[in-house]
Amino acid sequence: MPQAALNYTQQENPCKVIPFPANRFCFSQMAAAEDTAVFDEMTDAVDESTHKGMNYFPADVYNAMIEYSLNHGKIRNAMLMICMANWGMRFSDVVRVRFGYLFDRNGQFKENFSLMNGEQKTKKTVVYYNNDATKAIIGLFLNTPEGQKKSRLDYLFTSESNHATKATVQELEANDIYDVQIESTKKEIEKINKAVDGSYDKYVIGKISDDEYNRHNKRYEQEKLSLEKQLADLIDKKKNYVSHTPDADKIFIVKPISHTTGERIIKGTLSEIGVNPKNRKDKSTKQTTEDKYNTHSLRKTFTYWFIEMGEQLKNDRSLHFDATILDLLKEKLKHSSVSVTAHYTDTQERAFKLICQRINIGLEAVENYMYGG
Repeated sequence: MPQAALNYTQQENPCKVIPFPANRFCFSQMAAAEDTAVFDEMTDAVDESTHKGMNYFPADVYNAMIEYSLNHGKIRNAMLMICMANWGMRFSDVVRVRFGYLFDRNGQFKENFSLMNGEQKTKKTVVYYNNDATKAIIGLFLNTPEGQKKSRLDYLFTSESNHATKATVQELEANDIYDVQIESTKKEIEKINKAVDGSYDKYVIGKISDDEYNRHNKRYEQEKLSLEKQLADLIDKKKNYVSHTPDADKIFIVKPISHTTGERIIKGTLSEIGVNPKNRKDKSTKQTTEDKYNTHSLRKTFTYWFIEMGEQLKNDRSLHFDATILDLLKEKLKHSSVSVTAHYTDTQERAFKLICQRINIGLEAVENYMYGG
C-alpha cells in the first residue's frame, strides 16, 4: 500500500519513483501552544439522495483530471478530487475536514472518522472510511513543502496563496456550528415576511375577510417573534462560543477554500484536459460532452462506483448483505423503517465499510505518479 514520502521535491519527470516509509505523520512543526489533547478527545468521541442535475465523472475523464493535477504539481487539487470521490462527501463538508480528524495520537491514519456536529446540511453523524486511495494522496500532500507546514488543527483544503485569509480556531469552530442555523432561521423569517405581504394582497382584493386577515397576521406575528428570538439566541451563542481546544482564541489557521474556488478547480482542470461540459462557463469554447460537471459530480462519482463495487463484491461472494432480509427483519420487529432496524444489527455498516475500503477511486493514477507505472 502506498505510504507518505519522507522527502518530497517537485520533479521534472513526474514518473520518478518516490520512496514511501511507514504510514505515520508527526506534525512536528506544530506550535507548542497547540496542545491538541482535548481536540483529540473530541474527534475520537464523534469518531444521502441528491438531484440529478449533475453527472458523475466517467473513469477516463476522472483519471485524466487526477493525472493532470499530479503531473502539474497540483497535489491539493488531486487530493480534493480523490477525497470527495472516496468519502462521498458534499463540498460543504469536505472543506470542514481537519488533519486531526484523520490521524490518531501516534500519527497513524484512522480507519474512519466523523465530523463534529455532523453533516452541515442534515446535522446527521456519518462515518467516513479511509482507503488506500485517500491514504496515498493525503500522504503525498503531507510531504510537499505546503503539506509539511500543516498542523493537526489545519483544514485539508485551504488557499495556497501567501495572502490566504486566516481566522482563530475558535472563530472557525463557531462558524461551523452556528452559521448554517443562523442562515436557515433568517430564511424562515423572510418567508414569514412574504406571507404577511401575500395575506395583505389577498385582503386588499377581497379574497379574505377582516377576521381571516387579522387571524393570519396574529399567527404570523407569533411565528416571527419566535424565529427572531431563535435568531438572537443563535447569534449570541456564536458570539460567546468557547472552544474546547486550548488557546483556540489565539491560534490562527487558514480558512478553508470557498465553493467558488472548488468549482474553479473542477472547471479549470476539465478545461486543461480538453473536456468542455454543457455547463461550462466559457461558452466560446466548443462543447465536447452533453454531461454537466461540478464539485457535486465527485459525490455522484462515489455513488456510481459504490454500486459497481457492491455488485462486484456480491458476485465474488466477498459481500454478504441482502436488503430483502433486512426488510423482513424490519417487518418481524414491527419497526417503522429499516433505519430503526439497523440499530439492532451492524450488517449495513459492515457492508458499507467493505465497499468504501475497496473502491479506491483514483488510486491507480496516484500509484502511477509515485512509482512510474
